[in-house]
Amino acid sequence: MTQEEKTLADALSYAKVVELPAEYKATSMKIWARAIVKVKKYNGRCNYALAINDGSGSPRVVKDFGEMVGIKTFEGIYPYEYVTDEKMPSLRNKKDIIAFLAMYGYEEEKIATLLGNTDAEGNAKTDEQKAEDKAIVKGYIEQIALKEILKH
Repeated sequence: MTQEEKTLADALSYAKVVELPAEYKATSMKIWARAIVKVKKYNGRCNYALAINDGSGSPRVVKDFGEMVGIKTFEGIYPYEYVTDEKMPSLRNKKDIIAFLAMYGYEEEKIATLLGNTDAEGNAKTDEQKAEDKAIVKGYIEQIALKEILKH
């Protein structure tokens, strides 16, 4: 058994997963919470590790089964836990969204502006800007959902 195969076996066992899950695609609409990741180290070798999605856009390794060498790149992400609809907050309108995010320390006025039809100066937003701002708010909500899942 190679070192890479051994680290995969260790990662599967630790995560209590029978086989390596399907690789995550950037185009996926799902949000992963926990994953087995294949990493390439600065010494050129690959091994497997466990990572969480903290909402930063890059996996955060929480347990590395390989050599104590710095990680150069992520070669693959294989999620075994996703944020499901049941774990996302049920927010029906702008008022609910603003109140929810305010509970987690976001400024109500800033969220209201992001969800509104005008910018902070009162100028009308383009459809593109509205979509971008809504995506920012969606990202905030997803980060909160991820943090809640990762507490357990």
